[in-house]
Amino acid sequence: MIYWLLQLADLVYYHIFHIFFLFGAFCWSIWLLRIIRSAPYRPFITNVPFRPPVTILVPILNEKPDALAQSIGSMIRYTSEEDEIIALVDVRDRTARQAGGLPQHPRVKMLLAPPGKRQALIRGFSAAVNPIIMVTGSDTQFHRDTVNEIVKPFIDPKVGGVTGQVITSNDRGVGAKCYEWGLILRNKMIYPALSRSNTVHVLNGECYAVRRELAVVFEPEYINQNFLGKLCDSGDDGWMTTLLLKYDYHTVYQASAIAYTDPPPSFGKFLRQQLRWNRNSTRRSLMVLTQGWAYKRGFMYPLQLFVALIRLPFWIVVIALAGVRFFMGHDIGVVAATWLDPAWHIFRPLIFLAGVILIRAIRGLPYLIAEPKAWFFLPAYAFISPFVLAPYKLYAMLTARNTQWLTRGKEVRPAEQRREGRVALAYASVAAALLITVISIPMLAFATTMADDDADVY
Repeated sequence: MIYWLLQLADLVYYHIFHIFFLFGAFCWSIWLLRIIRSAPYRPFITNVPFRPPVTILVPILNEKPDALAQSIGSMIRYTSEEDEIIALVDVRDRTARQAGGLPQHPRVKMLLAPPGKRQALIRGFSAAVNPIIMVTGSDTQFHRDTVNEIVKPFIDPKVGGVTGQVITSNDRGVGAKCYEWGLILRNKMIYPALSRSNTVHVLNGECYAVRRELAVVFEPEYINQNFLGKLCDSGDDGWMTTLLLKYDYHTVYQASAIAYTDPPPSFGKFLRQQLRWNRNSTRRSLMVLTQGWAYKRGFMYPLQLFVALIRLPFWIVVIALAGVRFFMGHDIGVVAATWLDPAWHIFRPLIFLAGVILIRAIRGLPYLIAEPKAWFFLPAYAFISPFVLAPYKLYAMLTARNTQWLTRGKEVRPAEQRREGRVALAYASVAAALLITVISIPMLAFATTMADDDADVY
């Protein structure tokens, strides 16, 4: 977006118009639209007592014993006698199946589940006895009002699914801070904006609720999501959301239903998580945007999917075009003339650095307001986002046919997981180097010709 600001200066001072300026204006309009639409959001409230019994499904595969004990323990504390907790233990699990692996309580049941999270949840949908099903993570801890709040929107019969507000349990490490950044932006801006049109695009798999009758009806489509000839396992929460929206049910956000989850323990695991999430998002967006029903759910839903799908590839193309035009000796065109003005050569590096940080601060303002200490992390994240996360996202989009989890214990063979990580890291490193090189071209060119600036004055 630094080029967009400079192109704005072009338009104001030089009356030069760039096509990329239109795309930048479009992206900023989307950001502003989210801010405006999210501002009036309020959680659902009920004027009459409404607390239907709930079945909580917890898929488990090699979860750490202490995390699992804390998670199930919080569910026991904050549920009622009518609720039930079903631990869906993968047959490959080596921890929860051991004696003492699960907290013992009358409301806690254990079911052995076939390999795969979707297969486990299908087993849970059939076994559940209560009208509302909650799906949560095996490391997710409930707040005292999580269940009481997440069921409130179901008083409206058109509501098919509800997602809660997931908060990180800690922000230790770079990966945890990056994860929290995205999570809070989603909680503060994206979810509220989409919830107002009843079209939340993804019910967060760490804490969401769905009507049991719908989950059972959707089972065939839920289990058979197919992308380019491959069955999908990861992305189950997003696909359940898609099915609810496809059949004209509302999906909403309940900010008062708070749950806590552990962030990725390392930056490498955070990157693998983002790789999986971006693949899921790409598959879902491509499948949904080619179906007519998506455009009948209001403009915010398809717009959210379209922007997420097109923004990064367009940005990469524009940057690459700038480099090609420069090397061929043409006016770059897509890069602002202001950047190439000799009068600015002293300030170019500072403008670039300040611009990158400023843009990230503006776009992350909801997070920075919610977590003031994040201002210290802002300079680092301002460069991690475009030069690390963006190349990873591009790699994810190009490999969307890979439906593996990458983060669920031993579900993926260690050697295969390491190979996938090395390929992604190598690709992201090359892409980041190319981006930095292309963006630096104007700065390097003027650094070498600075002494000849006067010769260009005719």
